[in-house]
Amino acid sequence: GYDAVLANPPYVSQERGTVSGETLAHEPHEALFAEEDGFFFIRKTIEGLTAHLAPEGRAWIEHEPFHTPRIHEHANKHGLAATTHHDQYGVERFTHCTRQDMA
Repeated sequence: GYDAVLANPPYVSQERGTVSGETLAHEPHEALFAEEDGFFFIRKTIEGLTAHLAPEGRAWIEHEPFHTPRIHEHANKHGLAATTHHDQYGVERFTHCTRQDMA
C-alpha cells in the first residue's frame, strides 16, 4: 500500500458558484468542478484509501469547507480517522486521514 497520498481533486460545486472569474479564466473546467456538489472525486479517493493505503499510511485531501462533515462521515464508514485543518486564511481546507486503528 501507499505510505502517503496527497489529493487535490476537482472539488468545486458548480451549483454553488464559489469560483472567481479569474480562476475560471485560467483553469480547465474539469480541473475544478465535480458532480455530487463537488464530492464525487473526494468520495472516490476515500473509498480507494481502504484498499490502497498502507497500514501506517497517511492521506491528505483538499476540499471545500462545506465538505468537512461529509468527509468525516465517509472516512469513518470506510475505517478511517479524519482530522480537518485550516488553510492560511482560517478556512477548513484539507483533511488528514489514517486507518482508525493507527489514529
